[in-house]
Amino acid sequence: MAVRQPKLPTNDFHPERYVPYRLLWAKVIVRAAYDFALWKDSRDVRLRNYARDAERWLFDEEKYGSAGFMNSFNRICEVLNIDRQRIRDYAKNLTRDQVKKLEFMEREGRDLIREIALGGKPRDVDGIGK
Repeated sequence: MAVRQPKLPTNDFHPERYVPYRLLWAKVIVRAAYDFALWKDSRDVRLRNYARDAERWLFDEEKYGSAGFMNSFNRICEVLNIDRQRIRDYAKNLTRDQVKKLEFMEREGRDLIREIALGGKPRDVDGIGK
């Protein structure tokens, strides 16, 4: 009986993309974008602080953007080889409703990390990924 070999995707498959540290840092970037979009207009001060922290980390080049810091946004984008301006534009345009839809899709098993943060081609969700 022949052993069935798994079929690997032929286009856009890069084994380096799926190493654990890359997935972890990509999830950190996505979470920051979500926190910024979800809580920037919140009445709850604690939640607004989450958005403020995410905004600083994503957008404040002077204080938090130095690629010299190991966990700076710029450094992580450099390590992941992703366009930081693309991520910033994505975060700026992300709405609360879109985040809720995206979080639902993640719970249902859609691999948004690969699609959005790691340079894949996301399918459109009310303008996300355009």
